[in-house]
Amino acid sequence: MTDFKSEINRILEEHKHRFALEPLSFTDDELEKDRLERQREFRLMTHYLTASIDEEDVEDLKQHIADKLAYDSLRKIGTSEWWWSPSSDLVASTLRDVQRTLERHTKKKIGDRFRKFRWMWWVFIELIYLAIVVGMFSVVNSKFETIMVAALVLIYNKVVLIGSGVAIFFVYLAHTAELIYWEFGRTLRLKVPISRLTEAKKALGDLPVPSLIRNFSIGIGSLIAVWHLVVVLLA
Repeated sequence: MTDFKSEINRILEEHKHRFALEPLSFTDDELEKDRLERQREFRLMTHYLTASIDEEDVEDLKQHIADKLAYDSLRKIGTSEWWWSPSSDLVASTLRDVQRTLERHTKKKIGDRFRKFRWMWWVFIELIYLAIVVGMFSVVNSKFETIMVAALVLIYNKVVLIGSGVAIFFVYLAHTAELIYWEFGRTLRLKVPISRLTEAKKALGDLPVPSLIRNFSIGIGSLIAVWHLVVVLLA
């Protein structure tokens, strides 16, 4: 089990010197104010990052960091809560290091295996489809049956392509809706988590590979059907 508290404390120690400004021997109100503000930022960040980081709380901590980084350049969030207040460049840089560390240590092997398995599953499904197409044409006994099977394959392919297009449209629509919701939330100074928009982006990013595999198999299936149809009609 990863000791998250030790990892976070290590990162804080690495960044601590960036927050430090030596006290001046002469009076300079602005520099003294900046020095005290940096100390305050570091104390608050240390408190919120290490207050509760049990294994069960890591996902919540990751979400808090993502939300704060998403709002780091905005001073529109009307709240005194630290997680929902804008972060300075120093704080944002430290939080990004913590975020990368948490992501690296909480990446689930099961999830990695599942992502690899999805590729094989998509290919397997399309191979089954092509096997069915070839098998159907191998058992036809007449021109009429060949024409009917070819027509069914072409109709099925058209329906699948239309269905895929509709599904892709709704994924893009969901992403656009989440983006608009998040932008309006920022404008209206609401506490809108970034997680929903992140999930919508992930769904959008998962589209190309299965769509490409599906379209490739549909194209091969259509070519097989058209070839048998042409052979029958020209015979």
